[in-house]
Amino acid sequence: MSAKVCVLTAKGYGAISGIALYGDGAEAILTKVFVKAGGGPADFETGGIFHGQIVEDGQSLDEVVVGCEGEGYFVIHCHGNPILVQKIVQLLIRHGAQVETVEQMMWEVYPVGNNLIEREAYLEQLRAVTIEGVKIIQSQISGGLSAIVKDWLDNFDRFSIKEIQERCREILSRSIVARRIIHGVKIVLAGPANSGKSTLLNVLAGGEKAIVSDIAGTTRDWVSVFIHTGPLRAEVIDTAGLGQDAVRNAADTAAQQRTQELIKQCDCVLWIEDGTNQSQSPMNDFSVPVVKVRNKSDLPGGPLPANAADAICISAKTANGIDLLLHEIQKRLGVCDFDYSLPVVFTGRQEKLLEVIMAARQPQEIYRHLVQ
Repeated sequence: MSAKVCVLTAKGYGAISGIALYGDGAEAILTKVFVKAGGGPADFETGGIFHGQIVEDGQSLDEVVVGCEGEGYFVIHCHGNPILVQKIVQLLIRHGAQVETVEQMMWEVYPVGNNLIEREAYLEQLRAVTIEGVKIIQSQISGGLSAIVKDWLDNFDRFSIKEIQERCREILSRSIVARRIIHGVKIVLAGPANSGKSTLLNVLAGGEKAIVSDIAGTTRDWVSVFIHTGPLRAEVIDTAGLGQDAVRNAADTAAQQRTQELIKQCDCVLWIEDGTNQSQSPMNDFSVPVVKVRNKSDLPGGPLPANAADAICISAKTANGIDLLLHEIQKRLGVCDFDYSLPVVFTGRQEKLLEVIMAARQPQEIYRHLVQ
Protein backbone atom coordinates (compact mmCIF):
# COMPACT_ATOMS: atom_id res chain seq x y z
CA MET A 1 0.00 0.00 0.00
CA SER A 2 1.57 3.30 -1.09
CA ALA A 3 1.62 6.27 1.26
CA LYS A 4 -1.80 7.89 1.73
CA VAL A 5 -2.90 11.19 3.27
CA CYS A 6 -6.31 12.36 4.49
CA VAL A 7 -7.66 15.14 6.68
CA LEU A 8 -9.41 13.71 9.74
CA THR A 9 -11.12 16.85 11.02
CA ALA A 10 -14.14 18.65 9.57
CA LYS A 11 -13.85 21.42 7.00
CA GLY A 12 -13.65 24.99 8.24
CA TYR A 13 -11.73 26.75 10.97
CA GLY A 14 -10.85 25.08 14.25
CA ALA A 15 -8.23 25.21 16.99
CA ILE A 16 -6.49 22.01 15.85
CA SER A 17 -6.69 19.85 12.73
CA GLY A 18 -5.53 16.28 12.25
CA ILE A 19 -3.88 14.92 9.09
CA ALA A 20 -3.33 11.17 8.75
CA LEU A 21 -0.27 9.90 6.84
CA TYR A 22 -0.03 6.13 6.51
CA GLY A 23 1.09 3.21 4.38
CA ASP A 24 4.34 2.16 2.71
CA GLY A 25 6.68 5.12 2.45
CA ALA A 26 4.78 7.22 5.01
CA GLU A 27 7.71 7.35 7.42
CA ALA A 28 10.13 8.25 4.61
CA ILE A 29 7.89 11.15 3.54
CA LEU A 30 7.48 12.37 7.12
CA THR A 31 11.24 12.30 7.64
CA LYS A 32 11.65 14.69 4.69
CA VAL A 33 9.16 17.30 5.93
CA PHE A 34 9.30 17.04 9.74
CA VAL A 35 12.02 18.60 11.88
CA LYS A 36 11.94 17.58 15.54
CA ALA A 37 12.22 20.32 18.12
CA GLY A 38 15.77 20.41 19.51
CA GLY A 39 17.15 18.69 16.44
CA GLY A 40 18.19 15.12 15.85
CA PRO A 41 16.27 12.26 14.20
CA ALA A 42 12.79 11.29 15.37
CA ASP A 43 12.56 7.66 16.48
CA PHE A 44 9.08 6.87 15.13
CA GLU A 45 8.03 4.06 17.45
CA THR A 46 4.37 3.17 17.99
CA GLY A 47 2.95 5.34 20.78
CA GLY A 48 5.60 8.02 20.32
CA ILE A 49 4.65 11.72 20.31
CA PHE A 50 6.97 14.23 18.65
CA HIS A 51 6.95 18.03 18.73
CA GLY A 52 8.48 19.99 15.87
CA GLN A 53 7.96 21.82 12.59
CA ILE A 54 6.61 20.90 9.16
CA VAL A 55 9.11 22.40 6.74
CA GLU A 56 8.82 23.20 3.02
CA ASP A 57 11.95 24.21 1.08
CA GLY A 58 13.70 25.14 4.32
CA GLN A 59 10.82 27.32 5.58
CA SER A 60 8.56 26.36 8.48
CA LEU A 61 4.90 25.91 7.54
CA ASP A 62 3.61 25.22 11.04
CA GLU A 63 4.48 24.03 14.51
CA VAL A 64 3.00 20.55 14.92
CA VAL A 65 2.74 17.49 17.12
CA VAL A 66 3.14 14.13 15.36
CA GLY A 67 1.72 10.99 16.89
CA CYS A 68 2.86 7.53 15.77
CA GLU A 69 -0.40 5.57 16.01
CA GLY A 70 1.00 2.33 14.62
CA GLU A 71 3.55 0.94 12.20
CA GLY A 72 3.51 3.21 9.18
CA TYR A 73 0.58 5.26 10.57
CA PHE A 74 1.04 8.85 11.72
CA VAL A 75 -1.28 11.73 12.65
CA ILE A 76 0.00 15.28 12.23
CA HIS A 77 -1.74 17.67 14.63
CA CYS A 78 -1.44 21.19 13.22
CA HIS A 79 -3.23 24.51 13.66
CA GLY A 80 -6.81 24.51 12.36
CA ASN A 81 -6.55 27.13 9.61
CA PRO A 82 -7.91 25.33 6.50
CA ILE A 83 -5.44 27.13 4.22
CA LEU A 84 -2.55 25.88 6.35
CA VAL A 85 -3.99 22.35 6.41
CA GLN A 86 -4.24 22.36 2.63
CA LYS A 87 -0.61 23.51 2.30
CA ILE A 88 0.60 20.61 4.45
CA VAL A 89 -1.51 18.13 2.49
CA GLN A 90 -0.14 19.49 -0.81
CA LEU A 91 3.41 19.20 0.55
CA LEU A 92 2.85 15.53 1.44
CA ILE A 93 1.37 14.92 -2.03
CA ARG A 94 4.41 16.55 -3.62
CA HIS A 95 6.57 13.99 -1.79
CA GLY A 96 4.55 11.06 -3.11
CA ALA A 97 1.47 10.61 -0.88
CA GLN A 98 -1.93 9.97 -2.44
CA VAL A 99 -5.15 11.57 -1.17
CA GLU A 100 -7.70 9.26 0.45
CA THR A 101 -11.09 9.83 2.06
CA VAL A 102 -11.58 9.23 5.77
CA GLU A 103 -13.84 6.29 4.93
CA GLN A 104 -11.10 4.60 2.89
CA MET A 105 -8.51 5.32 5.57
CA MET A 106 -10.64 3.78 8.33
CA TRP A 107 -11.06 0.53 6.38
CA GLU A 108 -7.33 0.26 5.62
CA VAL A 109 -5.82 1.33 8.94
CA TYR A 110 -7.96 0.33 11.89
CA PRO A 111 -7.53 -3.32 12.92
CA VAL A 112 -11.15 -4.07 13.78
CA GLY A 113 -11.47 -7.50 12.23
CA ASN A 114 -14.57 -8.51 10.32
CA ASN A 115 -17.10 -6.74 12.55
CA LEU A 116 -18.77 -4.32 10.15
CA ILE A 117 -20.64 -2.51 12.93
CA GLU A 118 -17.33 -1.90 14.69
CA ARG A 119 -15.76 -0.49 11.53
CA GLU A 120 -18.74 1.79 10.97
CA ALA A 121 -18.59 2.91 14.60
CA TYR A 122 -14.95 3.98 14.37
CA LEU A 123 -15.79 6.06 11.30
CA GLU A 124 -19.01 7.55 12.66
CA GLN A 125 -17.27 8.77 15.81
CA LEU A 126 -15.36 11.24 13.63
CA ARG A 127 -18.68 12.78 12.55
CA ALA A 128 -20.31 13.00 15.98
CA VAL A 129 -20.81 16.58 17.19
CA THR A 130 -21.19 15.83 20.92
CA ILE A 131 -19.39 13.71 23.51
CA GLU A 132 -22.74 12.09 24.27
CA GLY A 133 -23.02 11.12 20.61
CA VAL A 134 -19.63 9.42 20.76
CA LYS A 135 -20.77 7.50 23.86
CA ILE A 136 -23.83 6.22 22.00
CA ILE A 137 -21.70 5.00 19.09
CA GLN A 138 -19.10 3.38 21.34
CA SER A 139 -21.86 1.53 23.18
CA GLN A 140 -22.86 -0.18 19.94
CA ILE A 141 -19.46 -1.87 19.53
CA SER A 142 -19.23 -4.21 22.53
CA GLY A 143 -22.92 -4.06 23.48
CA GLY A 144 -25.88 -2.31 21.95
CA LEU A 145 -26.43 -3.17 18.29
CA SER A 146 -23.52 -5.63 18.07
CA ALA A 147 -24.79 -7.59 21.07
CA ILE A 148 -28.36 -7.90 19.88
CA VAL A 149 -27.33 -8.98 16.35
CA LYS A 150 -24.97 -11.58 17.84
CA ASP A 151 -27.75 -12.87 20.11
CA TRP A 152 -30.13 -13.19 17.16
CA LEU A 153 -27.57 -15.13 15.15
CA ASP A 154 -26.40 -17.38 18.00
CA ASN A 155 -29.94 -18.21 19.11
CA PHE A 156 -31.88 -17.75 15.90
CA ASP A 157 -34.22 -20.70 16.50
CA ARG A 158 -35.44 -19.18 19.77
CA PHE A 159 -36.81 -16.02 18.13
CA SER A 160 -39.95 -15.70 16.08
CA ILE A 161 -40.16 -13.40 13.08
CA LYS A 162 -42.58 -11.23 15.03
CA GLU A 163 -40.18 -10.86 17.98
CA ILE A 164 -37.26 -9.83 15.78
CA GLN A 165 -39.34 -7.41 13.74
CA GLU A 166 -40.86 -5.80 16.83
CA ARG A 167 -37.36 -5.29 18.27
CA CYS A 168 -36.25 -3.76 14.96
CA ARG A 169 -39.17 -1.34 15.17
CA GLU A 170 -38.11 -0.31 18.70
CA ILE A 171 -34.50 0.20 17.59
CA LEU A 172 -35.49 2.34 14.61
CA SER A 173 -37.73 4.51 16.79
CA ARG A 174 -34.98 4.96 19.39
CA SER A 175 -32.47 5.74 16.65
CA ILE A 176 -34.36 8.89 15.66
CA VAL A 177 -33.47 10.36 19.05
CA ALA A 178 -29.93 8.94 18.94
CA ARG A 179 -29.25 10.69 15.62
CA ARG A 180 -30.28 13.98 17.17
CA ILE A 181 -27.63 13.53 19.85
CA ILE A 182 -24.97 12.23 17.45
CA HIS A 183 -25.39 14.70 14.58
CA GLY A 184 -27.18 17.65 16.17
CA VAL A 185 -30.51 19.27 15.38
CA LYS A 186 -31.97 22.29 13.63
CA ILE A 187 -34.45 24.41 15.56
CA VAL A 188 -36.49 27.07 13.75
CA LEU A 189 -37.86 30.15 15.50
CA ALA A 190 -41.19 30.82 13.80
CA GLY A 191 -44.25 32.91 14.50
CA PRO A 192 -45.90 36.26 13.79
CA ALA A 193 -43.82 39.35 13.08
CA ASN A 194 -42.56 41.34 16.09
CA SER A 195 -43.11 38.47 18.51
CA GLY A 196 -39.50 38.59 19.74
CA LYS A 197 -37.84 35.85 17.68
CA SER A 198 -34.66 37.84 17.02
CA THR A 199 -34.39 38.87 20.67
CA LEU A 200 -34.69 35.23 21.70
CA LEU A 201 -32.00 34.21 19.19
CA ASN A 202 -29.63 36.79 20.68
CA VAL A 203 -30.32 35.54 24.22
CA LEU A 204 -29.62 31.92 23.19
CA ALA A 205 -26.47 32.99 21.35
CA GLY A 206 -25.20 35.02 24.29
CA GLY A 207 -24.67 38.08 22.08
CA GLU A 208 -26.05 40.27 19.33
CA LYS A 209 -26.44 38.06 16.25
CA ALA A 210 -29.71 39.37 14.82
CA ILE A 211 -31.03 42.90 14.35
CA VAL A 212 -33.74 43.71 16.86
CA SER A 213 -36.39 46.38 16.23
CA ASP A 214 -39.91 47.30 17.32
CA ILE A 215 -40.80 47.50 13.63
CA ALA A 216 -42.57 44.34 12.49
CA GLY A 217 -40.84 42.46 9.68
CA THR A 218 -37.26 43.49 10.50
CA THR A 219 -35.97 39.97 9.79
CA ARG A 220 -36.12 38.84 6.15
CA ASP A 221 -32.95 36.81 5.64
CA TRP A 222 -32.57 33.95 8.11
CA VAL A 223 -29.83 34.09 10.75
CA SER A 224 -28.55 31.07 12.70
CA VAL A 225 -26.38 30.33 15.73
CA PHE A 226 -25.13 27.11 17.31
CA ILE A 227 -25.85 26.33 20.96
CA HIS A 228 -25.48 23.36 23.31
CA THR A 229 -28.34 22.30 25.55
CA GLY A 230 -28.04 19.07 27.50
CA PRO A 231 -26.71 16.40 25.10
CA LEU A 232 -27.76 18.38 22.02
CA ARG A 233 -25.83 20.62 19.67
CA ALA A 234 -28.50 22.75 18.02
CA GLU A 235 -28.46 25.18 15.15
CA VAL A 236 -31.12 27.76 16.04
CA ILE A 237 -32.50 29.64 13.04
CA ASP A 238 -34.29 33.01 13.22
CA THR A 239 -36.79 33.47 10.39
CA ALA A 240 -39.13 36.04 8.89
CA GLY A 241 -42.51 36.51 10.57
CA LEU A 242 -45.40 34.42 9.28
CA GLY A 243 -48.95 35.56 8.58
CA GLN A 244 -50.64 37.97 6.20
CA ASP A 245 -49.92 40.90 8.51
CA ALA A 246 -46.21 40.48 7.75
CA VAL A 247 -46.62 40.62 3.94
CA ARG A 248 -46.20 44.05 2.41
CA ASN A 249 -44.27 43.32 -0.78
CA ALA A 250 -42.66 40.60 -2.91
CA ALA A 251 -39.60 40.46 -0.64
CA ASP A 252 -41.79 39.62 2.35
CA THR A 253 -43.53 36.87 0.39
CA ALA A 254 -40.18 35.35 -0.61
CA ALA A 255 -38.97 35.54 3.00
CA GLN A 256 -42.06 33.68 4.22
CA GLN A 257 -41.56 30.99 1.58
CA ARG A 258 -37.99 30.54 2.76
CA THR A 259 -39.25 30.23 6.35
CA GLN A 260 -41.61 27.45 5.28
CA GLU A 261 -38.72 25.63 3.56
CA LEU A 262 -36.57 25.85 6.71
CA ILE A 263 -39.43 24.49 8.82
CA LYS A 264 -39.70 21.44 6.54
CA GLN A 265 -35.99 20.72 7.05
CA CYS A 266 -35.80 21.24 10.81
CA ASP A 267 -36.13 18.92 13.83
CA CYS A 268 -38.14 21.24 16.07
CA VAL A 269 -40.11 24.49 15.82
CA LEU A 270 -40.31 27.12 18.54
CA TRP A 271 -43.56 28.94 17.81
CA ILE A 272 -43.04 32.41 19.31
CA GLU A 273 -46.03 34.60 20.12
CA ASP A 274 -46.30 38.08 21.60
CA GLY A 275 -47.89 37.30 24.96
CA THR A 276 -49.38 40.80 25.19
CA ASN A 277 -51.29 40.38 21.91
CA GLN A 278 -54.39 38.25 22.33
CA SER A 279 -55.56 38.54 18.70
CA GLN A 280 -52.80 36.72 16.82
CA SER A 281 -53.44 34.18 14.08
CA PRO A 282 -53.51 30.51 15.17
CA MET A 283 -50.36 28.39 15.14
CA ASN A 284 -49.61 26.46 11.97
CA ASP A 285 -49.68 22.67 11.80
CA PHE A 286 -46.19 21.16 11.69
CA SER A 287 -44.85 17.65 11.06
CA VAL A 288 -42.05 18.07 13.65
CA PRO A 289 -42.12 18.58 17.44
CA VAL A 290 -43.35 22.07 18.39
CA VAL A 291 -42.75 24.10 21.53
CA LYS A 292 -45.24 26.95 21.92
CA VAL A 293 -43.64 30.02 23.50
CA ARG A 294 -45.46 33.05 24.91
CA ASN A 295 -42.95 35.91 24.98
CA LYS A 296 -42.79 39.36 26.67
CA SER A 297 -43.80 38.23 30.15
CA ASP A 298 -41.92 41.28 31.47
CA LEU A 299 -44.48 43.66 29.96
CA PRO A 300 -47.82 44.67 31.49
CA GLY A 301 -50.45 42.27 30.23
CA GLY A 302 -47.80 39.68 29.43
CA PRO A 303 -48.56 35.96 29.77
CA LEU A 304 -48.64 34.14 33.08
CA PRO A 305 -48.50 30.37 33.52
CA ALA A 306 -52.14 30.41 34.65
CA ASN A 307 -53.41 31.77 31.34
CA ALA A 308 -50.91 30.05 29.06
CA ALA A 309 -50.89 26.49 30.33
CA ASP A 310 -50.13 25.04 26.89
CA ALA A 311 -47.06 27.25 26.38
CA ILE A 312 -43.70 28.12 27.93
CA CYS A 313 -43.85 31.71 29.22
CA ILE A 314 -40.63 33.68 28.81
CA SER A 315 -39.18 37.13 28.52
CA ALA A 316 -36.52 37.11 25.83
CA LYS A 317 -35.60 40.65 26.91
CA THR A 318 -34.76 39.67 30.51
CA ALA A 319 -33.93 35.98 29.80
CA ASN A 320 -36.58 34.90 32.31
CA GLY A 321 -37.81 31.37 31.58
CA ILE A 322 -34.99 30.47 29.15
CA ASP A 323 -33.77 27.50 31.24
CA LEU A 324 -37.32 26.12 31.32
CA LEU A 325 -37.57 26.58 27.55
CA LEU A 326 -34.30 24.72 26.91
CA HIS A 327 -35.45 21.83 29.12
CA GLU A 328 -38.74 21.67 27.23
CA ILE A 329 -36.84 21.48 23.91
CA GLN A 330 -34.83 18.50 25.22
CA LYS A 331 -38.05 16.89 26.44
CA ARG A 332 -39.87 17.31 23.12
CA LEU A 333 -36.89 15.89 21.22
CA GLY A 334 -36.76 12.87 23.52
CA VAL A 335 -33.19 13.27 24.77
CA CYS A 336 -33.94 13.60 28.50
CA ASP A 337 -32.69 10.49 30.34
CA PHE A 338 -31.78 8.80 27.04
CA ASP A 339 -30.07 5.45 27.70
CA TYR A 340 -26.83 5.48 25.67
CA SER A 341 -26.30 1.73 26.11
CA LEU A 342 -29.43 0.57 24.28
CA PRO A 343 -29.22 -0.66 20.67
CA VAL A 344 -29.55 1.96 17.93
CA VAL A 345 -28.63 2.18 14.25
CA PHE A 346 -26.28 4.99 13.31
CA THR A 347 -25.66 4.53 9.56
CA GLY A 348 -27.91 4.43 6.51
CA ARG A 349 -26.80 0.84 5.81
CA GLN A 350 -27.91 -0.31 9.25
CA GLU A 351 -31.24 1.50 9.02
CA LYS A 352 -31.98 0.02 5.60
CA LEU A 353 -31.05 -3.46 6.85
CA LEU A 354 -33.55 -3.28 9.71
CA GLU A 355 -36.25 -1.99 7.37
CA VAL A 356 -35.63 -4.97 5.05
CA ILE A 357 -35.84 -7.38 7.99
CA MET A 358 -39.14 -5.81 9.08
CA ALA A 359 -40.55 -6.48 5.60
CA ALA A 360 -39.28 -10.10 5.44
CA ARG A 361 -41.73 -13.01 5.40
CA GLN A 362 -39.45 -16.03 5.89
CA PRO A 363 -36.92 -16.80 8.70
CA GLN A 364 -34.26 -17.71 6.13
CA GLU A 365 -34.56 -14.25 4.59
CA ILE A 366 -34.04 -12.57 7.97
CA TYR A 367 -31.01 -14.76 8.76
CA ARG A 368 -29.42 -13.98 5.38
CA HIS A 369 -29.61 -10.27 6.05
CA LEU A 370 -28.31 -10.54 9.61
CA VAL A 371 -25.08 -12.22 8.52
CA GLN A 372 -24.27 -9.38 6.09
